[in-house]
Amino acid sequence: MRVPFTVAVFTLVLSALHSSAPARVEAAQPQAPGMSAFARVYPSSTPGLTAPTPISKPSPPYTPQAMQQKVQGAIDLEITVDKDGRVRDAMVVKSLDALYGMDDEAVKAASRWTFVPGRLNGQPVAVRTVLGFDIRLH
Repeated sequence: MRVPFTVAVFTLVLSALHSSAPARVEAAQPQAPGMSAFARVYPSSTPGLTAPTPISKPSPPYTPQAMQQKVQGAIDLEITVDKDGRVRDAMVVKSLDALYGMDDEAVKAASRWTFVPGRLNGQPVAVRTVLGFDIRLH
């Protein structure tokens, strides 16, 4: 989330430099009715937390370049599963292949996964966890 903040600061600085009027900062707007701009995200190691359970688990397709280079191995992504069971973000924490596109395909595949949400004290919560892909030629 660093880019939107940087853009906002940059806009604020430019406004202040090119105007004699005081700069105005607008608050971030919620993404959906009733949804706040920020939500608490719990690490998967939180005591008492029931981890999200995958429902739909699409695999990343091989890129032609990765297939030609016979790229195989593991990719680990750190993901946030929201309280509705959708993957909100994914970051590669163990790369297999940034050159031939398999890391990118893993991120795209993760965005299509759905989960039974994690729960804490009986309530659905957003959870930060690791999702691993084992990429093998068959």
